[in-house]
Amino acid sequence: MTKRMKLNVKDLAPNPFRDISNYPIDKEKVESLKASINETGFWDNVIARKPSYANYYEIAYGHHRLQALREIVKESGEDVTIEVPVKHLSDSLMLKIMANENMEAWSMGARVIDETVKATKKFLEEHPEEIRTKEPKFVRVLSGQTGEYLRSPLAFQIAEFLGSGWSEKRIYNSMQRLDMIESKVLDKEAVMSMPSPSASDTFAQVVKKEKLTPVQQKKAASEIIRSGNVGRAGIEAAARIVKNPPSPTPKKIVKKLPTDFDQSMSDLASDIRKVNKGLDDLYRVLDEHGDIVVDKIVAVQLTTSMKSLYYKVEKILKASNQID
Repeated sequence: MTKRMKLNVKDLAPNPFRDISNYPIDKEKVESLKASINETGFWDNVIARKPSYANYYEIAYGHHRLQALREIVKESGEDVTIEVPVKHLSDSLMLKIMANENMEAWSMGARVIDETVKATKKFLEEHPEEIRTKEPKFVRVLSGQTGEYLRSPLAFQIAEFLGSGWSEKRIYNSMQRLDMIESKVLDKEAVMSMPSPSASDTFAQVVKKEKLTPVQQKKAASEIIRSGNVGRAGIEAAARIVKNPPSPTPKKIVKKLPTDFDQSMSDLASDIRKVNKGLDDLYRVLDEHGDIVVDKIVAVQLTTSMKSLYYKVEKILKASNQID
């Protein structure tokens, strides 16, 4: 029987099977709900039960709505009383309701799936009477795949308990992921950063195959998110890069300029002036004597100055790394 009761928002608690610390809250959804509640006063779509072990009420679903109500209370600084349908709900039903609510949040990644599988696995271990098929018999194999997940009776039992929409394969992959995280083989934050459950499944498989360390997993996850290549090929490529990074490009060695660089430049300028003077002398001789007589002494001095100038320029340019 269901009865409607006026309850203070502060007296409402989450579903006991939901791990709130790991439950991803969509902030945009909460803000949208807050705006709707403030504008219309409509907050419905919450159902609760009164557990025998506590003086508060536990909601079966509607956790984003509860978060929105709590933030409204905090912002207003006032107590808010709402009318809530209260019904007797068994632990089994509370867990199934949570699982169905989580199905709507699969697009948020593998975290909600793992939370549901972990809670259900623990519940069935504590309540074996809830297991419908005690000894599943597997006779089918996936086309083109190993069908390995079909050899897990627990995956079958969890899928059967939760109902349609929860496939054995998805549950098996989640169980493998949880085991890898618990054994420190898989970095939790890295795998949970994947944008979809299928990407998380593939990431875990690649980590296991390539034996990536936690540090390598974080780097690979960052590269996958940055590139947007979340398919198997992209995830495998990121894993190969972090496992066998390319050799760094050797740095170009820059030669230091000589300490007397300024003096060398000053000497060079002086020599250039001398060469210019030598050219002036040569032009004067040619003007005076034409093609018949050339002052050999001036010509020799000019040639010597030009050679000296060339070697000095070459030396300075090499020192400043302008030529090889």
